[in-house]
Amino acid sequence: MWQGSPEEEHIVSALNSIIVLVHMGDFVMDIFEAIKTRRSIRVYKKHRVPEDLILKVIDAARYAPSGANLQPWKFIVVTDPEMRKKIGAGARFYFIKSHHVSEAPCLIVCLADLKKSKWAIIDTSMACQNLMLAAHASGLATCFIGIFDEEQVKKELEIPDNYKVIGLITLGFAAQNERMPARIPLKKIIYWERFGSETAFKRARDFLSSGPVTIFDKVLRTILRFRR
Repeated sequence: MWQGSPEEEHIVSALNSIIVLVHMGDFVMDIFEAIKTRRSIRVYKKHRVPEDLILKVIDAARYAPSGANLQPWKFIVVTDPEMRKKIGAGARFYFIKSHHVSEAPCLIVCLADLKKSKWAIIDTSMACQNLMLAAHASGLATCFIGIFDEEQVKKELEIPDNYKVIGLITLGFAAQNERMPARIPLKKIIYWERFGSETAFKRARDFLSSGPVTIFDKVLRTILRFRR
């Protein structure tokens, strides 16, 4: 067994203490691996998602931080095909329809209670990230949808006025693999102590390193599906 100096052993102990694991069922994934390998999946297998897995990923969501620990979130699980189809009808960006809303075997509607907390939208957004990372660590796939007909969703699901639908999350077993989209380099998004210089040229360059141009293949596949 390795033994080092007290200083070396202290360093090793400190390193071990910051290894964070996402553990869902029998599947274990390092949190940094989960963050970097999670993808937005838009094509799913027809397999039903077991209820225990749905409960586990939503359980992970409720451990997100929230202002004053108010936990201003609610989640509606929609598995009924007809209801998913109704909600999916209003999930489109101009002529590009989000087919996966109606096709995924499970849809989670994420609600923020605006009456309960003024930070409700931010808090619920963090809960959604927890949910998606937990799903990925469990072998499931997700996609967050932010464009939909909120009034229609609230009417169909009988959601009270004080709740805002901040997003829809599709949940299921992936039927496709997605490459990692381009990321703006770390050195270009971080400043130390105070904000640095930012020119129009730098902003344009950053735009080309992100946004629709970096996921053109995904956009094209979505358009082709719409035309079919």
